[in-house]
Amino acid sequence: MNSCYVDSSVVLQMAMEQDGYEQTQERYDAVRDRGDRLISSQLLELECRRTQIREGDKLSWDAVQPYLDSLDILFALSAADWHMAMHGIPYHVKSLDALHLAACINAAAVLLSSDDGLNDAAGHMGVELA
Repeated sequence: MNSCYVDSSVVLQMAMEQDGYEQTQERYDAVRDRGDRLISSQLLELECRRTQIREGDKLSWDAVQPYLDSLDILFALSAADWHMAMHGIPYHVKSLDALHLAACINAAAVLLSSDDGLNDAAGHMGVELA
C-alpha cells in the first residue's frame, strides 16, 4: 500500500470551495479509491485552524473536519523533518511548505498538493505528485 501525503492547500481549497476545488477533489478521491493511505503531519491541522481563525465566517471547522477524519495517519513532525526542511531542500519554497515537503519525503510518500510552488520544489526533489 502506498502513502500519499496531503498538504494544507488541498484541504483548504476543498473546504473553502476555492477555484479548482473540483479537480482537487477528484485527485483526492482517486488516491483514496486506489487504496493509498492518506497521511499528513499535524502541520495540516495547525494551518487549517489558523486559516479558520483568519477567515472567520468564510471557513467553518465543520467543513475541514471530514478531511482530517479521512486521513489514515496524522503524525508529529520529527527532528529529521525539521533538519531536512532547514538543510535538505535547496529550492525556494515557503517555510511551512518546506516542512510539508520534508515530512512527505521522509515518509516516502507521493505528494498531493494544490500549491504550485510546493509542487515545483517537490518535482525538483524527485517526489512523485499525485
